[in-house]
Amino acid sequence: MKVYFCMQLTIPSDAFSDGQVRSKMWLTHSFNSWAAKHLNPEVRLTLNWYGSWVGIGPLLLLSSTTVHFNQINVFDQDPTSLKTSLMVLNHWFIQNRVHGDSKDVNTHIPAQDPHQLFINTACEHFTSDNWLKLIPKDSYVLLQSTNMTHDEHLNCSQSLEDFRKRYHALVDIFELSQLDFHYTNKEFSRFMLFGQKK
Repeated sequence: MKVYFCMQLTIPSDAFSDGQVRSKMWLTHSFNSWAAKHLNPEVRLTLNWYGSWVGIGPLLLLSSTTVHFNQINVFDQDPTSLKTSLMVLNHWFIQNRVHGDSKDVNTHIPAQDPHQLFINTACEHFTSDNWLKLIPKDSYVLLQSTNMTHDEHLNCSQSLEDFRKRYHALVDIFELSQLDFHYTNKEFSRFMLFGQKK
């Protein structure tokens, strides 16, 4: 018997801020363009989203991409955020395609199948890159980080070149991109790369 979620969602307002939504829309548009250049459309992939938070990023990507993901694994160590993410992704959850996990991805050993895409849009929150070292060789990776100062940002990249240098030893980088934000009270950039794990 299928279980359908039926409860109220409590989502932090920041999840829908301009910066958050634009960053995820940028990811979605870029990935669709890059996938057409670099992915074999005949190959079905597993999507692994590290730090899915409340699921807005996976929702935007899955709603617009033509890439078919056989399975979608979302990871977040906050159980409340993970539960919210699974409810936001209910359309795919009731198809038994979405699975949630609250384990620390720095100790998680993924399936050793290269037909996977690993997304981490919160690299600035990770003090270790062990999660990246554990990703199987030849899997696709899409990473984002920022130079924005914040109490919870523990591993910021200062520039696009700094971002590239941090990951080029572990990732064969196909694409690099930068998105700049200008507000009345702050300015910052987000950085993104797409490639294959070495």
